[in-house]
Amino acid sequence: PNSPAALNNLGIGYNTLGNFEQALVFFQKALEFDPDFAEAHNNLGSTLQDLRKFDEAIASYKKALTLKPDYLDANDNLGTLLEASGQPNKAVAYFKKALSIKPDYALAYSNLGRVLWKLGDFGDAIVHHQRAVALEPENQNFWIYFAESVETISFSGINASVGDTLYQDLLQLVEHPTVSPTFISTVSYTHQTLPTKA
Repeated sequence: PNSPAALNNLGIGYNTLGNFEQALVFFQKALEFDPDFAEAHNNLGSTLQDLRKFDEAIASYKKALTLKPDYLDANDNLGTLLEASGQPNKAVAYFKKALSIKPDYALAYSNLGRVLWKLGDFGDAIVHHQRAVALEPENQNFWIYFAESVETISFSGINASVGDTLYQDLLQLVEHPTVSPTFISTVSYTHQTLPTKA
């Protein structure tokens, strides 16, 4: 086929099957026909990432965003790759952009919470993890990131009102059916360490 959309779809199919080299060929062909095809640049970036060609993947995601700045998936993909590449400070802007595009995007809240935690911004990290679990309470990974962030930070800078909110949210860990019982210990820990209102 010589349709960029058809070539892109073939690339997606091969990527899904794990045939990344063949997927790469079709995404590149799609871009030969249409160099401004943002979705193909994003998909090429994803495939390059699967092939561990991280610098090339970053360049592809950035090209997609040059063409389409409000491209949700490309913002999230680039933020995730930058974080995985040891550049969490650069990832923050892309997760924030994703949230500006889709304010109820739970995955971006969780991702942003994770990178803020890595950067030492613990209070904001917890706020974003709280938002992620509020939007998708059935997502076990979101609860795990939330619980781990609470379990491992110092609460000296958190006021009593925030402490009460955190404790109430963490109580749901015990009751939520998809969350491992091992996180019950987090609730106990939190109850002992969080400041509470008089």
